[in-house]
Amino acid sequence: MLTGAVSAICSNLLLLWIAGGIESLLLIYLCRKRKLSAIFYCYVIVCLLAMITSYARTSENITKSFYENQLEESNGKQVNIKGNVKKITQQNGYMQLMLQNCQIHIIDENIDLKQAGVLVTVSSFSGINGDTVELNGKLKCFERSRNPGEFDSRVYYHSLGLDYRCQAYNLEIVKHADYGLERIAQIVRTHMNTVFNVVAPEDAGILESVILGNRENLDQSTKEMYQISGIAHLLAISGLHISIIGMTLYRLLRKLFPFLSSAVLAGFVMLVYLYMTGNGISAFRAIVMFLIAMLAEVLGRTYDISTALSIAGLLLILSDGRVLINNGFQLSFAALAGICWVYPALLSVFHRSKSSDKTMSVKLQEAILMSMSVQLSTLPVILLSYYQFPVYGFLLNLVVIPLMSLVMVGGILSGLAGIFSMSAAGFFIGISHSVLQFYKWLCSIYVKIPGAVCVMGKPSETEVFIYIAILCLFMFYASFGKNFKQWKKLMAAGVLVISVVQMKQSVKKGMVVQMIDVGQGDSIFMQTETGFTCLFDGGSTDIKHVGEKRILPMIKSQGVNHLDYVFVSHSDADHINGLIELIESMDCTFHIEHMIFPDILNKEDDENYQKLIVIARKAGIRIGFSSTGDKLEYGKHLTITCLHPEVDYPYESANDYSAVYFVQYQNFRMLMNGDAEKHAEQDIMAHLQENQLAHINVLKVGHHGSSSSTSDEFLAQIKPQTALISCGIWNSYGHPHEETIQHLESAGSRIYVTNQKGAIRIDTDGDMYEVRTFLR
Repeated sequence: MLTGAVSAICSNLLLLWIAGGIESLLLIYLCRKRKLSAIFYCYVIVCLLAMITSYARTSENITKSFYENQLEESNGKQVNIKGNVKKITQQNGYMQLMLQNCQIHIIDENIDLKQAGVLVTVSSFSGINGDTVELNGKLKCFERSRNPGEFDSRVYYHSLGLDYRCQAYNLEIVKHADYGLERIAQIVRTHMNTVFNVVAPEDAGILESVILGNRENLDQSTKEMYQISGIAHLLAISGLHISIIGMTLYRLLRKLFPFLSSAVLAGFVMLVYLYMTGNGISAFRAIVMFLIAMLAEVLGRTYDISTALSIAGLLLILSDGRVLINNGFQLSFAALAGICWVYPALLSVFHRSKSSDKTMSVKLQEAILMSMSVQLSTLPVILLSYYQFPVYGFLLNLVVIPLMSLVMVGGILSGLAGIFSMSAAGFFIGISHSVLQFYKWLCSIYVKIPGAVCVMGKPSETEVFIYIAILCLFMFYASFGKNFKQWKKLMAAGVLVISVVQMKQSVKKGMVVQMIDVGQGDSIFMQTETGFTCLFDGGSTDIKHVGEKRILPMIKSQGVNHLDYVFVSHSDADHINGLIELIESMDCTFHIEHMIFPDILNKEDDENYQKLIVIARKAGIRIGFSSTGDKLEYGKHLTITCLHPEVDYPYESANDYSAVYFVQYQNFRMLMNGDAEKHAEQDIMAHLQENQLAHINVLKVGHHGSSSSTSDEFLAQIKPQTALISCGIWNSYGHPHEETIQHLESAGSRIYVTNQKGAIRIDTDGDMYEVRTFLR
């Protein structure tokens, strides 16, 4: 059932075998009284085999393979590419082509690479899917994630069959696709796009997404709103959409034609629709299952959802086993598996009624249990991808899913009516607009409900395995009973709740400090077992949207939904622009309590300093100021002391007044130096000597390892065992400077640099500490 999800998160081969074996045996046992098709058994076997082969494709192992080495060796090379267009997407101001079966020739080295998939960016393209194109360009690798929680572009695109990206020039179509489904689909898609943007510009992005499968023009705020509320599945072509369109069409055709003609015509139209929507994974799965339903109708056979799901899964896996690590595949098949196997178990344990009893109350109970079954089966995939889940989302879905048919029907009728009259198109689109506005209102209400969204973090492979094992045992338990007593129901519910709660991430012991790889900038996150969380700086000059793309995902992946304190060292952009994004991202899933600034002279003259204060205050964040000697004590073990700047310190630059903090957790000591340089280090040493603070365990090296900081005299006093440096890959400043590295080596420090190792994590129990890096 959840083999795809397990394969994506398990880096232990033994766990993969155990999880797959348990699933296979359980499904066979649960279905022991039914005559299973050979296709179902084949699906289980192929899933297990594909699961093992996809093991080498996971994010932790992809970096060790021959495939990865070939990517790195080809990165940045001028190439000639010839390949077939699989999918075309329209972006703002440019287009992207997904090419498959590409022949890649490295021009300078006269080397041909193996067939690969390439994502090509081009200013315009007049062709269609199926065309063969040839182009020149520079080959680039997709970026790997460098922090916990960060989106891994390389693994994602690899799951879509894409190995490289390329900015194209001299692109030409060398062979046109045959006139067929592709051209029909393109004509319809282009026309409907035009209609939506003319008659419903406000809803065009959503309508293009749910009807045409194009999510590129969907507003980011809408995506986030739907995702937080647990109805993001409505934005993708799925079985719901296919059933609405396909079955409605089939029933209409049945009024005019015999069932065979109706089934054939409906099937043909749905194939055109599949091509029109870009042949996505969930759409392909839904279309295959629809066609099997039509075939069953024609042959007079009973439609079996498990068999149909198995056939769809087999076709996808056999076409490319990498699909198993695709998030869309996992969510789509996990949701259907929940309906197939988890839902009957929930009914067996928590709902008993006569088959003839179909009152509104009974139907509502069944609907709630079905919605819960989908949420339970997809929960591991959701947590692995988004680190949070909507607690009451299953209730919201009870309202929005039935109304989705109105959105689909209104949008399709509008697109068809637009052939003759835009006024008629505007009339029909009003149906969809009304429902979408209602959705928007529901989401705005939902996010205000206390506990509506639970940030749980990214669970470990062991925690996911335990959850799946408990869910499987629950289904096994449900297969035995007929009339469960109340205490047995409560026990079963309690076990399910415990299985969910054990996936919640938190610091189990001591304190964790993580230097986030933000490129050319600084950001350090800290949390303790008692629940205290804080962030020292957050910014970058070479990573766009660093707060949204790197800092916030990393924080949420740790199961954290708030920051007690944010310490701002100074006002340079590479330390604060990500903080502004964090403030703008505050919602029901994340908030900041306090923000501490250095207490400096002439605060009002520092534009960036004042800007951040104003933004923070408007967001309801409490503002504080610190200077030398100020302390923050949390619990019995943690103390954060400001060592710089002193009150009325006559600074010469923003770096000069950079706040420096001394963090002590029991016997563990860490010095946060911000961008403090040698002049400021003199004051810091005096204060350390005065308070008899020396022999630092970990030093956050000042100013990204610049030679303007970290003097020999300073190092001789603090004697850091470990030195952490944050800087960007190939940064223009040459950080870290060789002089600084030599000083640290002479002081006997172990040196870790983010541009080489990615995020750097330190775990301490207050006495001992361990350093780990994200990139091994």
